Amino acid sequence: MGSIAQPQRDDISYVSSLNVDVSESVRTGHRVEISHRSRGCFHNNRSKLVLDEYIATVEGLGDLHISPTELEHLDAYFTFAREKGSGGGCTTVNSFEVSVWKDENIVKSEIFEDSTCMASLPARYSKREEPWMTPSRIVRLLELKYDNETD
Repeated sequence: MGSIAQPQRDDISYVSSLNVDVSESVRTGHRVEISHRSRGCFHNNRSKLVLDEYIATVEGLGDLHISPTELEHLDAYFTFAREKGSGGGCTTVNSFEVSVWKDENIVKSEIFEDSTCMASLPARYSKREEPWMTPSRIVRLLELKYDNETD
C-alpha cells in the first residue's frame, strides 16, 4: 500500500468547513478520508478510514466493500453528529476530520465531533428512524473480517 500524498490546500477549489456528503463524493469518483479519534474513560483510539470506489480501507486491517446504502447510513450519522453532537455530556467523545480528494488535492473538508454517546445505541433506543453506520463500526467489521481470514 503506497503512502497518501499530503494535501495541497493552495488549490483554488479547496473549501473548508463544508458538510461533506460522503455517499455523493464516493459516487462521483472522489476519495474520502476520515480521521477518527474516540476517547473516553477507558480508551483512546485513532483510525484513518479511506473510502474509494466503494472500498473502505484501514491501514493494517485491509479493505472491505461498502454499499451505497451503508454510505448513506454513514452520512445520516454524520448529519446527526454535526447538528447535535457537541452538547452531549458523554465521557466518550468521537472527533472526525473528513476530507474529499480529487486526484492529489483536497477539495472539501470538515471537522466535527460527537459527544452524545448515541452512536453506540441501537436505533430502537435512540428513536431515530434510519440506521447509522459509523467509522468505528466499519473498523470493527474489518477487524472481524481479518480475524475470520486468519483462523
